[in-house]
Amino acid sequence: LVREPIIRLYHQYCWDFFGKEYVSYIYSGKERWLYYGHNIEDYYGTEMYNWYPDAEAARKGYEQEVRLMNKVKGILDEYDVTLLTFIAPSKSIIYPEYLPRCEHDTSSLSAREYFIKRFAETNMPCFDMNEYFLRMKDTCSFYLFPPTGDHWNFSCVYATDSLLRFMETQRDIRMPRIEYGNEWHNTCRIGEPMNRDLEGELNLMRPIRFDHKFDYKERDYWLTSDSTTVKPSALFIGNSFLLRTMAYIPPKEVFSDFQFWYYNRVAYQDVDKIIDSVNTLNRLDYLLDADYIVWFSSSSQMYRATEGFAEDAIIQLCIGEERFRQRQEQLIDSLFHAQNAHNTIAWNYPDSLYRIKL
Repeated sequence: LVREPIIRLYHQYCWDFFGKEYVSYIYSGKERWLYYGHNIEDYYGTEMYNWYPDAEAARKGYEQEVRLMNKVKGILDEYDVTLLTFIAPSKSIIYPEYLPRCEHDTSSLSAREYFIKRFAETNMPCFDMNEYFLRMKDTCSFYLFPPTGDHWNFSCVYATDSLLRFMETQRDIRMPRIEYGNEWHNTCRIGEPMNRDLEGELNLMRPIRFDHKFDYKERDYWLTSDSTTVKPSALFIGNSFLLRTMAYIPPKEVFSDFQFWYYNRVAYQDVDKIIDSVNTLNRLDYLLDADYIVWFSSSSQMYRATEGFAEDAIIQLCIGEERFRQRQEQLIDSLFHAQNAHNTIAWNYPDSLYRIKL
């Protein structure tokens, strides 16, 4: 009972008098804005080294993922399933003016920039929300990211609006529309803690105070449909930015059938409804039954690519799970009995992030 308040008191003392945070992966920038370390490293060009030894190795890794994604797209096209990529905005890219000062590494290779360039060259539909937010930030009446939170706030509604319009263009349909009112409010619709998720991890005794220019704002909005509206089915593979979005825009109001594979590991049907581990699902059925499959990522997490989704999708679509398991068992047996094996397949238990060279 005594330990927690003592720890919080010490953290508050260090924060107030020295601007020091005692969490190794969170850093404070200008005007006490907080950032995750991997987002800072992504902006300054050093995140690549956490995944690859040099730029050439990174290029090869990115390029393999581009090839895999295009192979998956080619197969899904035959079944009238639309595969596309959506890149959520990064706080460090939208508000670099509040970052702690570091040196840029100009010799590294940004995963986000590489994928955007190669997807454009290979006709893979890709929507980068960073560019839109950068154009919005100076004219928007509120900050698109909270100072002490990592995820977008009400701005996710604008991003969802853009994503739905982009999805419409891919299948020439009309989806539900988001309409906006003129009234603005200083309250958070889904709970203040999400706007202070980084601050919460600092274990301080009291909230960090800011200038009123950073006050939170939301406006009224609602979804509309008419006789021409279509609610397609969709499968999203992505990160926690989408969970935040699902709290503002319930998927059932937009899609006839919806599933979200959180980091390609846990399957959600709604923001508070977990179905099961992705590995236990009949993934082939979900791939072929969807109208849209969306790889939903963000800049610093694109170094992790599709979290094994592209590889597994090819296995499901081309090989079949049972056939793959049989071949895997044969391979394991041969590796144990062969002294000079030259061809191998690598896998990562327990998440079954298969890596196969195609």
